[in-house]
Amino acid sequence: MFLSFTFLITFLFFGHSQDNQRGEKNLSSQEKTLSQTNSKKIEESLTEKGEKSKAVEKDEKEGESDEESKDSDEDEKTDDASNDSEVLTKEEKKDEPLEQSKDLDEDEKDEFAPWDLPPTLTDQFGLEFVLVQPGKFSYEFKDETIEYPFYIQKTELSQESWLLITGSEEWKNSKEFQAKPSALGQSKPVVYVSFLDIQAFINIINSKHGKPDYRLPTQEEIAYATSAGTHTKYMSGEDHTNLSPYCWYRTNSDDLKIIGVKSPNPWGICDLNGNAWEWTMERGDDFTKSFPLLEDEEPNLRVKHGGSYMSDPEECSSHYQVAIPITMREEDLGFRLVRRVIEDEF
Repeated sequence: MFLSFTFLITFLFFGHSQDNQRGEKNLSSQEKTLSQTNSKKIEESLTEKGEKSKAVEKDEKEGESDEESKDSDEDEKTDDASNDSEVLTKEEKKDEPLEQSKDLDEDEKDEFAPWDLPPTLTDQFGLEFVLVQPGKFSYEFKDETIEYPFYIQKTELSQESWLLITGSEEWKNSKEFQAKPSALGQSKPVVYVSFLDIQAFINIINSKHGKPDYRLPTQEEIAYATSAGTHTKYMSGEDHTNLSPYCWYRTNSDDLKIIGVKSPNPWGICDLNGNAWEWTMERGDDFTKSFPLLEDEEPNLRVKHGGSYMSDPEECSSHYQVAIPITMREEDLGFRLVRRVIEDEF
């Protein structure tokens, strides 16, 4: 009995031990399976996260690339717009008229810009003047500059105008006129007048005008007005072939003619060549003071310009001038006036 009881206990203990072992094995197997499952899940999760991370990185890189591309496009557009703006600005500048900036200093402005003045002027004495603008020209084989505008009489002074302004015809009393009075004619140039006679006339006209605005042209001014922007020997060209429509000279005349009959030059001025020689002044001449008859024991000289109806074509070129004594009176020697625009031109 005791043996049977012992056997029973041993059998039960052994069976329970085996069940525990099987349970432990089953549990271990389950844990292992669970562990493997969890490991796979973790690996899958890590893989997924890695892929997501890579995808995110890829997306970020693509985003950065897109941003860079967009910035690059915007920069290109900006550059294109800038270039277009520059091109447009250049094109606009081509089409825009050239205007001087109001902010420029006086010294920086174009010194030869045309003055805003009437192109012609008729004064209180009925004398007609033409505006001459500043400019450069070639004179006596060098460049000369006229830095100021001035009005020059359209024709030589007529005998009628001399009488109107002075109230006399004193020039007819000269011995030179008495010797050859054929130059008479109210619409012809006043001739037989010396430089000193003209000085007296200028003092009279300035006194009546109230200001010293009237004077003779300088030899540079009259040469500039004669060439009228041309660069040839004659106003009409390099030779005298086409001179006749503009000039009375030996070829087409044998006496003094009425003023203003021939065609004007390009600036609208008549008879600057031919018909009558014309007196000029020197810069700085003061007509309110007496001119000495002698300088350094020689006759005081001034220049006559332009030739006359008795001249050869050579003497009727744009810049032909001859120095003569200030007392000279001749049957083909007259003058025209300049009326200044501003004071102290010299």
